[in-house]
Amino acid sequence: MGYVDGRVQAPSITDTGYDQWEITNSLIMGWLIHFMVPEIGEGYLSMDTAQDIWEAVATTYSRKAMGGSDLIIFRTTSLSVPQILLVIENLLNKCGSSSFWKV
Repeated sequence: MGYVDGRVQAPSITDTGYDQWEITNSLIMGWLIHFMVPEIGEGYLSMDTAQDIWEAVATTYSRKAMGGSDLIIFRTTSLSVPQILLVIENLLNKCGSSSFWKV
């Protein structure tokens, strides 16, 4: 989950791979926000990266701070956080096979 955990960093804006990074990052940001309860997701629309969203959400809504292990803001109750991230990874894999499309 490189875009979410920071393993995939933005290349320099002048780098030839920057446009592809920006497209992929935007897709992941949209998917993260889509899985959130709408009233919460709206507050993250202006963030710059998927990692920024993930870290802000984890800081604000993590059950770890309350002794749990998952985030509590996702609109679906049928998927765990790891399952949501797997859905996002699968969506990216369907978009193309380039390593830039890997989450």
